[in-house]
Amino acid sequence: MIDLFARYGTLAGWQWLTLLSIPPLIVMLYFLKLKRQPIEVPSTYLWHKTLEDLHVNSLWQRLRQNLLLFLQLLLILLTILTLLRPSWEGSKLSEDRYIFLIDTSASMSSSDVKPTRLEAAKEELMDQIDQELATGSLAMVISFSDRAIVEQPYTDNRALLRRRIQNIKPTNRTTQIEEALKVAAGLANPGRIGTEDQDVAAADAKPATVMVFSDGGLGTIPNFSMGNLNPVYRPIGKETAKNIAIVAFDTAQSPTRPDELQVFARLQNFGSEDSSVTVNLINGDSNELLDAAQVNVPVDGIGGIEFIIGAIDSGALKLSIEEQDDLKIDNIAYTAINPNRRARVLVISPRNDALETVLQTRFAQQLAVVEMLSSDELDRDEYKKKAESGSYDLIIYDQCSPQEMPQSNTYFIGSLPPDSRWSAEEPSDLPQIIDVDQSHPLMRFVELGNVKYIVEGTPLTIPAGGSMLIDSHLGVLMAIAPREGFEDLVQSFEIVGTNEAGESYANTDWPIRTSFPIFIGNVLTYLGDAEQEESLVSEKPGTPVTLRTNLPVKEINVLAPDQRNTTIQRSGQNTFIYGNTDELGIYEVTEGDAEASNQRFSVNLFDTIESDILPRNELNTGSEMVPPAQSWETTRREAWKWLLVAALIVLLIEWYIYNRRVYV
Repeated sequence: MIDLFARYGTLAGWQWLTLLSIPPLIVMLYFLKLKRQPIEVPSTYLWHKTLEDLHVNSLWQRLRQNLLLFLQLLLILLTILTLLRPSWEGSKLSEDRYIFLIDTSASMSSSDVKPTRLEAAKEELMDQIDQELATGSLAMVISFSDRAIVEQPYTDNRALLRRRIQNIKPTNRTTQIEEALKVAAGLANPGRIGTEDQDVAAADAKPATVMVFSDGGLGTIPNFSMGNLNPVYRPIGKETAKNIAIVAFDTAQSPTRPDELQVFARLQNFGSEDSSVTVNLINGDSNELLDAAQVNVPVDGIGGIEFIIGAIDSGALKLSIEEQDDLKIDNIAYTAINPNRRARVLVISPRNDALETVLQTRFAQQLAVVEMLSSDELDRDEYKKKAESGSYDLIIYDQCSPQEMPQSNTYFIGSLPPDSRWSAEEPSDLPQIIDVDQSHPLMRFVELGNVKYIVEGTPLTIPAGGSMLIDSHLGVLMAIAPREGFEDLVQSFEIVGTNEAGESYANTDWPIRTSFPIFIGNVLTYLGDAEQEESLVSEKPGTPVTLRTNLPVKEINVLAPDQRNTTIQRSGQNTFIYGNTDELGIYEVTEGDAEASNQRFSVNLFDTIESDILPRNELNTGSEMVPPAQSWETTRREAWKWLLVAALIVLLIEWYIYNRRVYV
C-alpha cells in the first residue's frame, strides 16, 4: 500500500496513510456519545432539549441532518484528489512562432461542415489558441483568397487573436495561396520572400510554423521554397461533399433569326452520384420565369442546355438550378445584355478610296461611327480639342502625323507617330512578307500569303514593350506598342502612294484581298473597342473591370448588386477602372448625369477549382507535398488546479455554514 502511494511524488507513503486516516476520525468525532450527569429539575422545560440531544446522537439522524459532516468529508476528498494530481493525455502548440493561414475563398462557404467550412476553421483555430498555444508563443493571422490580408501581426495576446479571427469574413473570390505564403516566408527566411527570383529583405526573420486551414483547392505553387517555414495542413471539409455548379452562361443573337436570342449554359457535377436538376431561366429585371428545363449531369461530367427566347435589346438574365448541394453561390449565374457599342473613329487622310470603301461597308458601319477629315485640318482648333479630350476611341492617320499624340488609340498608315520611341530606316523597294503574328487579335483570320506586292515599305524599329505584327525580309512592316493606357498601331507602308508627279498609285494589292476588310474589322473591334455581341464577358469576383463610355464624360456611377454606389473618375480615352467586384450579380453603369443605366456587366464564380469542393488530402506547395498533420506535441493535462479551486470553494461554504449555525 505504501509503495502504491509512494509512486506519486506529491507525498511520502506514511504521509498518505496519515491523510487517509482523517475522514474516519471526522466521522468518529460526530458519533461520540454525550456524557451527562443525572440532575433533578423542577420543570419539564429541559426535557425538550434533552430529547433533541438524544435524537441527534442517533446514527441515521446525524448522517441525514448534519451538512457540515458532508462538506468536511468532501473537502478531504478533494484534497486527496488534488495531491494525486490526476491528468489526461492532451496536446499543445509548443513552437515559438506560428503563422495561421485561413482560406476565405468561395469554396470555404460550403455547408457540408456546419455552419460553413470557414466558420468551422475559425472555431477550431480559436480553440487551439485558447487551449493549446504555449505561454509566450507569438502568433500571426493571415486570411487569403486570391489575395492575402494580414489580419493580425505577431502577438501573444490570445484575446486579440480571437477577435481578429472572429472578424474574418467569407469571400466569393478564387484561391491563390502564393501571396500568403510569400508573406509568411518573408517573416521566416532572412532576406527573401519565398521565391528565388524575387528577394525582399525581411525584418526580424525567424523560423515559424505555418498552419494552413483550407479545403486544399489551392493549385500548385511554382518555384516556391518553404525555407525556415514548417508547413502544416489542416484540411476542412467532408469527403461526402457534393456540388453541382453552373460553370458557363452566355447569350448570342440567333444567326438565322434576328428576333431570337440564344441562351447557353453548362453545368458540371462535382459529387459522387449522377444527378438530374431543374434549370430555371429568369428575367433579371422583372424576376419573371422565362423558361425551365431538366438537365442530367453525370458524375464528373458536364450537362449543357440551350434556351431560345425573344430578342432583348438591353437587360439581364439569371440562371438558377434547383439542387440541395453543399455550395450555393455557384447555383446562380447572371449575364448582362447591352446594345452593341459602336466605336467613335476619326480618319484623317488626303484621299484613300480603298480604306474609305471598307469603312462604308455595312459590317464596318455596325462596328463604328466614322468621321472623315482631310490632312489639312490637323492644325484646326476643333480637331485639337476633340483629340485632347478623348472624344474618339480611335484616330487613323493616313500618310500624315499630328504634332502631339491624341488621347485615344491610333493607327498610322505610311507615317510615324510624333514619338521619339518610334523610328524607321530608309524606304526599301518590294519588301516580301515572311511572317505574321496571327495570335494577336488584330491579325485574327488575317491571311497575307496571297498579297503579291508591296511597292515600297520602311522597316520599323519597335519601342520597348511593342510587338511585331507583320515582318518582311527587310524588317518589320507593322507593329503595335502601348502608350500611357493607349495603343499605337504603325503600318510602315502606304496603301495608296503618290508619285513625284502628284499622281496616286496602289502601293500594295492588299486592299483587293479578303484579308483587308477582315483586318480593318479587327482594328475597329480591338482599337476602337467596338462590341459585336450583346452580352459582355462575365468577370470573376475581385477582377478589375475596364469600362468604356459612349460619350466623353468625366465620371460614371456603378451600382453593385448590394446597392452600393461608387463614383469613378475617368482615367483616359473615356475608360474607367472599377475594382469593387466582390459581389456576384449584375452591376449597372450610369454615365455622367444620365438618369438610367447605360450599360451593365455581370460577375460570376465560373471556376471549376472552387466548385470542386471535395477536400484535398495533401497540400502541394510546388517544392513538397504536405500531408494533413498536427503541429502540436502530445502532453499531459493536469486537473489539480481545478480540484484545488473546488476544495477552496467547499472550505468557504463550510466556514459560512458553521458561522451561521445552519443545521439541516
